[in-house]
Amino acid sequence: SDDASLTQTGLDSTYDSYAIAFSDLIPATDNVEAWLRFGDASGIDSAGSDYAWAAHFIQVFSLTSFSADGVNTDAQMNLTERYNVGNATGEAFNGIIFLHTPGDSSSYSHYSGHAGYSSRTSDHSPGTLYGRRNAVITLDRVQFLFASGNITSGRMTVWGISHA
Repeated sequence: SDDASLTQTGLDSTYDSYAIAFSDLIPATDNVEAWLRFGDASGIDSAGSDYAWAAHFIQVFSLTSFSADGVNTDAQMNLTERYNVGNATGEAFNGIIFLHTPGDSSSYSHYSGHAGYSSRTSDHSPGTLYGRRNAVITLDRVQFLFASGNITSGRMTVWGISHA
């Protein structure tokens, strides 16, 4: 609790994919984006053109607001698109993503998944997510953080998925 980010290291090619769950992540700062970054043995990558991402969300409160966005060159992958995460009672970020090709260094490291969160206005926003590292790396870590402020509480859980 009350950390700037959550980082899971030790990911390798033992598993062909990883499932990463985000549960009840509450930002200390109201109205912020949720971000994801990848890294290798050198650390977490955060240069301005390291990532590409896309997100599609609907604002459930009004059922009339659909938004989609994507960026080909960014310093992080945005998990929340237009409607930012709030920190009032009942507001939090939740989701699950699947990390593909960790530790292989033969293709871009990317993820796909779903998220749902309550925005600063208590609207509920479910959506789909996709992102990738714009260069091939031997991925061994992932990092979750909010655009500003700390993570007040919540959990990031990582499971390895083996190939049968």
